Amino acid sequence: MKHIYIASPYTGQEIEGVNRQIKIAHLLIDAGLVPVWPLCSHYVHEQYPKDYKVWMNIDFSLLARCDVFLRIQLPSKGADMEEQSAIYNNIPVYYSVDEVIDRYGNE
Repeated sequence: MKHIYIASPYTGQEIEGVNRQIKIAHLLIDAGLVPVWPLCSHYVHEQYPKDYKVWMNIDFSLLARCDVFLRIQLPSKGADMEEQSAIYNNIPVYYSVDEVIDRYGNE
């Protein structure tokens, strides 16, 4: 099963961003894929706040273990950095959930 890293905006739209990733994760699961949706760390951060750098380091570590990078094309400095990391690490980058599902779903 392919692991798909979801990158999308968080800062300034926290709950909307988390909910967006949850909806995308649901679609990926239904397609037989394993979503990695880092914005769900929001719920941990609410109880045990950590510095932004801590969360980004965790995100980069998760990303390095994924097969595919899915970028939701909305402005985000964090997602921009994650996308550059994916490119640097030769992880295929996609900008459409449907395209990821068409290419990797139910393999």
